[in-house]
Amino acid sequence: MSFSSEQLAQLHIRAGGNDDVTIHDALCAYIILAMNKYFFLSEDEYIRRIYITVNYRAVTDLLAIKGYVANAIIQPLSSNFPNPLSLSSITKTIRQIIKTARKEDFLGK
Repeated sequence: MSFSSEQLAQLHIRAGGNDDVTIHDALCAYIILAMNKYFFLSEDEYIRRIYITVNYRAVTDLLAIKGYVANAIIQPLSSNFPNPLSLSSITKTIRQIIKTARKEDFLGK
């Protein structure tokens, strides 16, 4: 798939469009939404949670000190999407798990 910067900006706006939500969050949510709407035949098949790769380099010196050059990633599981047919609902859930996963107390577990 190929998206123009204008299309990505529009997607970002439709997904919530605030500074907290990223274009990456919106694009991931859009793919999930499209699959839920057009790919699956029943609600039982909907994607309701996701594992997402989160980079925590430069987030905490506890686990990845400043200047750390290797990958510093984890793949946490999100909570259930409140509405698996809502772009903004999916996007906000994705952003929330990323924010949670970057907290030092979460990383220390």
